[in-house]
Parts: sequence; structure tokens; C-alpha cells
Amino acid sequence: MNTNETNLNEYGVLILSERDKKEFDYILEVRGVEWVNYAVKNLIGNRKPYVSNISKIAKLEIPENLPDKEKILSAEEVERFLAKNLPQFRRKKKLD
Repeated sequence: MNTNETNLNEYGVLILSERDKKEFDYILEVRGVEWVNYAVKNLIGNRKPYVSNISKIAKLEIPENLPDKEKILSAEEVERFLAKNLPQFRRKKKLD
């Protein structure tokens, strides 16, 4: 069995690193299951189902600093995030 075959996830995408997993989760969240299944089945030529090839088909630019999905934030981290982002949200909401 090819080493790469052992790294296929349930969608048929090669996950070779923790970064690949984060990027795939991002694609799945943004595009959805049906789209991912379609993209994997319709890879052109000799393209392998690498996360990078799937993101190219999706025309997605993956952010550099993807968070861990399971990361639990401390109270201080939440307070910093809210202090930084809540005023921006309130300003945008008033414009609507």
C-alpha cells in the first residue's frame, strides 16, 4: 500500500500534516461536504488529492494563521479578543 493512501481522510483528501488538517477543515467549513466530494472526484489529469490542489479548485486563499478548532481560550484571551473586535462589530452594525 502506498504511504499516501494511508493518509487519506474520509473524503479522499491526503492529510500529511497538522497544517493540512487545519486547511482541510477550513475548506470544508467554507465550501461544504458536497463541494469537497465533487472537487475530489473531478481532479484533472494526474493531480493528487492534496489539500493545496483542493484549495486551488475552490479558489480559496487559506489564511496563514488558522486557529486550532479544539483550542479553549482563557478568560484573558477572550477579553482581549472582545476588546479588539467588539467595537468594530458595533460600528458595522450601526451602519446597517
